[in-house]
Amino acid sequence: MFNWNKKEAPLKALAGMGGGVGRGGGSLGPLEITGASINPYSDSTHSWAFQVNSDPITFSRAFEADDEVEILLVGGGGGGGSNNWGATGGGGGGGVVFVPKTKGPEIVTSAGTHPIIVGTGGPIGNNGANTTISGNAIALTALGGGRGGNGSTGNPGGCGGGGQFQSGGGQGTQPSQNPGVSGINQYGGNGNSGGGQPDLNGGGGGGAGGGGGPASVSGRAGINITPLSPGFITSAFPTPVINSMGLPENNPGYTYFGAGGAGGARSNGPFSGGQGGGGNGARDPGGPDGTPGVNGRGGGGGGGAEASGQRPSAPGGDGCFIIRWKLS
Repeated sequence: MFNWNKKEAPLKALAGMGGGVGRGGGSLGPLEITGASINPYSDSTHSWAFQVNSDPITFSRAFEADDEVEILLVGGGGGGGSNNWGATGGGGGGGVVFVPKTKGPEIVTSAGTHPIIVGTGGPIGNNGANTTISGNAIALTALGGGRGGNGSTGNPGGCGGGGQFQSGGGQGTQPSQNPGVSGINQYGGNGNSGGGQPDLNGGGGGGAGGGGGPASVSGRAGINITPLSPGFITSAFPTPVINSMGLPENNPGYTYFGAGGAGGARSNGPFSGGQGGGGNGARDPGGPDGTPGVNGRGGGGGGGAEASGQRPSAPGGDGCFIIRWKLS
């Protein structure tokens, strides 16, 4: 996993990088967020804390309405299917949870240190791991993506894995996660079904932007965060922050998270992963192999293929935890 800027010294300036704390204001005084694995950034109006490693995070006080706290959790992407007989499904993207600023004061109601678990991408043939924040008033979980089908349907997960050829996709279960918690946005699409004769392709993994339905080999797109919160993801981030999120700022999927991996293909293809970090599917004969989901995005891994040889599938990408709040 990425591990940029491992610091705990206070942030000395509110612009750019430096240190492991960001500050905002409110009637209770400045809000400070610290942690060993935080990548901080501030501009003239907001502060961010980015985390792609599992480490505790400390809040100096409760969240207030004036802080306008927003939180993004992305689970690890599912791995592509492991059995390459025919063609396997792409891994589902990690489930996505977005907490809008109207909900922030209910999430953290007092000062304290809280465990943050950032879900790792699933190895080939395995689901991704969950991303969680706990120890606060309302615990939240973004589910890992389902693995691609390997001799069967795709697994359920945050976003469902694509099915092996002639098999259905897995269910995206993130929308029903965190029961009883209202006012949050949750995203996780179903995996695509695998194809039948003559191509026998694997199905693409579901993405947080949608999925499911008839056979489709390409991975499904992740969810675009910009319509939910303009400026939450910005090209002004410094290079270490951009690197930790896995895609350059000029990539069309820069503001997308939780994309599905493409299924493996026989004779035609290869097919592309979903926008926002999904891995590409393998093709056999002739290659290439499947490619991994993007770390920091929760992308699903590409599926594998077998015709005259073997072209392996790939693992899913790690998830992330991002929090933004308003400066006074």
